[in-house]
Amino acid sequence: MFYCLFLGFSCTFGFLLTGKWIGQFIFQNTLAGSFILILSWICPFLYLSTTLTSVLHGLGKPGRAFYINMSGCTLRIFFIYALIPTYGIRCYLYGMLAGELLTTFLSFLALLRFARKKLQKNSLL
Repeated sequence: MFYCLFLGFSCTFGFLLTGKWIGQFIFQNTLAGSFILILSWICPFLYLSTTLTSVLHGLGKPGRAFYINMSGCTLRIFFIYALIPTYGIRCYLYGMLAGELLTTFLSFLALLRFARKKLQKNSLL
C-alpha cells in the first residue's frame, strides 16, 4: 500500500506541476490543462484501489470485489445521469474521483474485516 500511495502521490505532484503546461503546449487548450489538474487527484486512489481489489481476489473474495467495483461504478453513473446535465463535464471528473475514493475505502474496509476475522479465528485456536 505504501508504494501504491507513493507512486500515486508522485504522479499527482507531477501532474499538478505540469498539468497546465501539458494542456497548453501539447493539447493547445487551457481547458484540457484544468481537466488534467482535476484528474491528477485520482492517481493515488486509482493505484491503491486496483491493488486492494487484487488482494481481495487473491484472498478468494471475488464476489466482494465485484460488489465494491459495482458500487464505485454506480456512483459514477449517478454523477453522469444526475449532475452532468446541470453542471457540465467537470462533474464527470468529480464522479470519477468519488468512485475511486469509494472503491478504495470499501476495499480497505473489506480487507480490515477479513484480517480481524482471521486474527480472531487464530486467537481462539
